[in-house]
Amino acid sequence: KKTRVALDASLARRDTGQGLVGSSKQSTGSYKSLVEPSVFNMSLLLPPTLAFLQRLKTIVPPGSDLATSTLTTFLDNFLVNVFQPQLDETLSKLSDSVFGEADSFLQDQTWKQVAPRPVFKGATQFFQIVTAFCKMLGTIPPDQALSSLIVTQMMRYHDRCFTWYRSLVTKTQDHSEDANNLRASARFSIQPGPLQD
Repeated sequence: KKTRVALDASLARRDTGQGLVGSSKQSTGSYKSLVEPSVFNMSLLLPPTLAFLQRLKTIVPPGSDLATSTLTTFLDNFLVNVFQPQLDETLSKLSDSVFGEADSFLQDQTWKQVAPRPVFKGATQFFQIVTAFCKMLGTIPPDQALSSLIVTQMMRYHDRCFTWYRSLVTKTQDHSEDANNLRASARFSIQPGPLQD
């Protein structure tokens, strides 16, 4: 009965925000977030969780009814069913915001800080997304499905740049005019070939 009272007291402290997060100027029932809820912060949460699970595997006796593979099942399910879809959605939204900017194909005024030659503002912003994603991937176990998410966004960015290039080099033509009258760059953009692949 003492254990139950102690457990109830600790739950009461946690429910009022006085448990693990402290009680500094918080109203009843609120919690202070220790880590901002973002998929990019998974790199802060996953390594300690994996270390805990590895330690747990060493503690479980070899003859126990609990199979060591079941210890990580919940984490595997979380990564596949929750984390990966949220990461895909977040990457898509961030990429869409870069692709949709009106000035994404204007020269970045601070290009000297990021490249040896002038680059577009959109390229700088997209590179920041890719860099943040790769830093996060470097802290979690390798997974091809997660890596393919950024490759998909890179292909989308390529398509967006190619569409912009095509609209830049081709001019509005009457349907009666021949495609041979187009400049070479415009012909390259509309003909099938290595640029299209």
